[in-house]
Amino acid sequence: MWRIITRTLLLIASVALLYGNWTGGQSFLVGVFGLILYYGVNAMAWGAVLERVLPFSAAWARVFGFLTGFYLSAFAIGIPVVVWKYDRIAVAAALLVVGLVGVLLSLRAERQRGEAILSTRRWLGVKRTFLGATLRLLRSRVRSLAMTRDWQVIGFIALSALFAFFIFHSRTGVYILSPWAALSSFTLMLFFGLVFLLGYMVFTRGSVKLVLGLIILFSYLSHAYLPVVYETGFGGDKWRHLGAEEWLQEGNIYTPSIWGEERSNIYFGPIAVPEALVAGNKTSYASQWASTIFLSESLGVSLFWVDLLLVFALWSLFLPLILYWFGRLVFDEGPPPGPLLGKEGERIGLLFAFLPTLFYTFQSEGAITIPVSFGHLFFFFVLLVWAHYATEGRRSTLVAASFFSFAFYWGYILNFFALALFGILAVGWRKLFMERNHWYKLKLKFGFSDRRIALRDKTIFGLLVIASVFAIPFLELFQGLSSYAPGSLSIPGVIDALADAFGRLSGFIGIVVPPDFIDQGNFLYNQSKESLSRLPLFSYRIVPFIVSMGAWLVICWALYRLLRRKRERRVIVLLAVLFGVTLGAYFISWSFTEGVHILARRLNETIVFFMILFLGWGIWLFLHEKRIKIPMRKKILAITFLLAFGATSTYASGPKLEVVTTDELEASRLVWQEHQKDGEPYCVIANTWPLLGLEAACQNPRPKPG
Repeated sequence: MWRIITRTLLLIASVALLYGNWTGGQSFLVGVFGLILYYGVNAMAWGAVLERVLPFSAAWARVFGFLTGFYLSAFAIGIPVVVWKYDRIAVAAALLVVGLVGVLLSLRAERQRGEAILSTRRWLGVKRTFLGATLRLLRSRVRSLAMTRDWQVIGFIALSALFAFFIFHSRTGVYILSPWAALSSFTLMLFFGLVFLLGYMVFTRGSVKLVLGLIILFSYLSHAYLPVVYETGFGGDKWRHLGAEEWLQEGNIYTPSIWGEERSNIYFGPIAVPEALVAGNKTSYASQWASTIFLSESLGVSLFWVDLLLVFALWSLFLPLILYWFGRLVFDEGPPPGPLLGKEGERIGLLFAFLPTLFYTFQSEGAITIPVSFGHLFFFFVLLVWAHYATEGRRSTLVAASFFSFAFYWGYILNFFALALFGILAVGWRKLFMERNHWYKLKLKFGFSDRRIALRDKTIFGLLVIASVFAIPFLELFQGLSSYAPGSLSIPGVIDALADAFGRLSGFIGIVVPPDFIDQGNFLYNQSKESLSRLPLFSYRIVPFIVSMGAWLVICWALYRLLRRKRERRVIVLLAVLFGVTLGAYFISWSFTEGVHILARRLNETIVFFMILFLGWGIWLFLHEKRIKIPMRKKILAITFLLAFGATSTYASGPKLEVVTTDELEASRLVWQEHQKDGEPYCVIANTWPLLGLEAACQNPRPKPG
């Protein structure tokens, strides 16, 4: 009982401290202490819950407990923004509710594990012992790293320092279409060396923790090319979000809302629903807006800096960790490892954690704060929970996965729909093909044969899969965001659709993508399908084609091998089904409907995530293929070189997008200041991008085109 009282008091103290800092002087040090205290309590509380849900150690549970507490609190503080406005009392209450729910659930989880409830003195003693052991371990790691004579690690650190120097040296606020207009070509050579060294260590180093730490370090370095090079930040949507955040921070209502102004309704037949609850752009963006304001006021820093670094900081750390645990929990059932590779699950987890380096989609969207990347990070973790439920079938895992999935209604709406579909398929897969509790009843009561029951189950699951494939395109049609493309189902239309799909996947041919999309290419490359760097090698159009087709061949080979051994790898087969559902929905929307494709075009991150899993698994199977008579070390060197070459070519492919320059941002602020003085309307003649800076400067309402 003392433990729950202590955690509750610390939680209340942290929220009170943060609230006082919001409404007072907004001290940076006070804010840091309050955030550490609040998220520390959440990490312990939700970590204890995750220990019941996933097979984590206490340390790993607290790491992901922080991620869970952060996103659940982000969803919770976004609710006042959806239904009303950013109200600080409501935000404090939401933070308190998330923390208290975590504390209560952790108490129940610890009791169910049979743990004794410690006294306050003993509990504090355990914490001091844990902290002391952690500090001693950290000191020993630093000491061993300082004394190491491992030339691979030393070389990696030296190249990392050079890479960071060139990134920071290229920082600019002038007009550029790509970061490669400012970055030296030598940066790509360093990138190749870093990827090659790190890839080789993934397959050969004995210390899993060291390699995972280097992967995370490289994740931060590789994502830094957008937030560091651009003084005003990268992309155009950030200015719309900054404008909305500043508008909300001043206590204004972002329409539509339920309270505070005239409520507008949406009718589903005879049922009237407040528009604010079904306005996808607001429910999807509110959690990011509220989190940015909350962190800005807690730390006493500008909204601009929080918006610039939020996803960069979270994504670079947690995406490798989530992929690492996918390897350990889901794919840890392959062939026996070779002498160079070490433990099966840990080594394939390292490979998964390393592979985002190969994909432009994750290179770019993990570096900028936009709602789609902000939401997808926790989405991938919830997908891990669903995959583990399909593996073990534990009720606690099912409850947690369902709760996290429904919470996404206040997160990113596409993730909510996708998790609902994936959850239904995971439950169906578990019940129909793994538990089979219904077989005895059907045999006894109706006299069904095994073959008839198996056919029935496959038919039911097949219908669920077909419905899931068409669900996303149907939602777009239902919302009026897309419409059927005339002639698309004719023979020429189908041929055009197949050609377009091949062009997207191969990076060689295909439709021209609108230039204001950061990511609508073939998942590996930027949409331009050509290098924007000054290295001639990557300017040949054949390079994206070769790399893309090579990656897809490995993925297809992995899926083929999976079908041959599907009885032994049931959960991996389920992931392959989910991969097919996502790809099918994506290409049906793009090939047979016309419009903005507002849901389908945001499936890129999900598709790339599944590509990483099956590309990594295909590479792993190749390494253990006994029919290929090549020594293991030569296989590793060849694969590492190909991965380094492919990653460097995708890194060099983009992004290509206009930006708001430093001068344009200053001009926008000046125009807004002059407008505030006399209240007279100003006519600003400019193209889209300077007006984005003006939109952020004037916060809201938005500038009206004339």
